[in-house]
Amino acid sequence: MFLLDERVPSVFKRIYYARVNDFIIKPFCPEEFLFHVFRLCKVLLGSKFELKNSLVFDKDSQCIRKEDEVIYLGKKESQLLEILCKNSPHVVTYDEIDHHLYKNETLSQDRIRSLVLEIRAKIPTICLKTVRGTGYKVE
Repeated sequence: MFLLDERVPSVFKRIYYARVNDFIIKPFCPEEFLFHVFRLCKVLLGSKFELKNSLVFDKDSQCIRKEDEVIYLGKKESQLLEILCKNSPHVVTYDEIDHHLYKNETLSQDRIRSLVLEIRAKIPTICLKTVRGTGYKVE
């Protein structure tokens, strides 16, 4: 989270691309600051993520819910979705995925691609976007 002294539109774009989750412009009241902190904690510490197409990912039960339907995921599939959801709408690079899922084992990107294919096969309506040469993002 960033604190800014003034509104400068050119800075907003740089902040977004730097993957900053939130910013506050001075002067602000203490309640506004607390609101931003709690919202950020909910994103980072929360266990349920709402996705497009009425999908809800529950990391604790490792499943996706769509209305009355429940689709269970494997451990690595769930971990991958968690990383993507926590970083949404930003792209998560192959290196970041490798670091979080496989603790920097020497892997090919094919292993990550196969995980994404498994998720897409289980949940055809999920919006997992491939950013060619970089990584993935979820919407």
